[in-house]
Amino acid sequence: MESANIVGYQNQDLTGSQYNSVGATFVSAGKDTFKLGDITVEGFQYDTEILQVLSTENAATIAQYVYVTPEWDEEDFDGDGAAVGWWIKGMEGEDEGRADNIEFAPGQAFLANFVYKKAKMTYAGEVKQGATELDFTGKQYVLVANFLPKDIKLGEVAVEGFQYDTEILQVLSASNAATIAQYVYVTPEWDEEDFDGDGAAVGWWIKGMEGEEGGSANDVVWKAGQAMLGNFVYKKAKMTFPSAL
Repeated sequence: MESANIVGYQNQDLTGSQYNSVGATFVSAGKDTFKLGDITVEGFQYDTEILQVLSTENAATIAQYVYVTPEWDEEDFDGDGAAVGWWIKGMEGEDEGRADNIEFAPGQAFLANFVYKKAKMTYAGEVKQGATELDFTGKQYVLVANFLPKDIKLGEVAVEGFQYDTEILQVLSASNAATIAQYVYVTPEWDEEDFDGDGAAVGWWIKGMEGEEGGSANDVVWKAGQAMLGNFVYKKAKMTFPSAL
């Protein structure tokens, strides 16, 4: 008999860092998506700090959200809890209503600007079970999170449609959002084309910041909730994550 779905929560302490590439590690109960309201935040100053969705065409910001904590509700609102939660921040800075019920697919990530470096995020919901393919066909810039509630190795994530000599997966700095690490993936097709064709080259490799190769990246840890920015030039990439269980 199959066990009941597993629900829970996970804390992510981001104190001390300003720019954080993050994503939820659960889906909403009974769904294959998560709501922004499934994420709660401590230490978020709603009038200064922000959570951003990036364009898959040019990596520019296309949506912005802010969070009102109970402390700021007491300070600037009615203090009755009605303002607590997520709000849409318009691209011109205006407020545009509640954002708690906005839904996102697993793997959707956000670039956070936590100016005061005090933020802690809590993800709650249901564990997504089974291996999951994320289809990024038609998308070039993809900020993708490890949406599992556990750390995994990069080598546990398989990729199709990735051209290793042109496309890349990048880790962004928590200090200035600049690229600090780069990884490429050799598919079986490219192993046949450019390597020995025996499967030894298949998998993740470190791409040095000066363009040089830096050895296997299969054992690099991809932390739960951590996001990386993919530049999938040919817009054909698909990534398959392992089951969380």
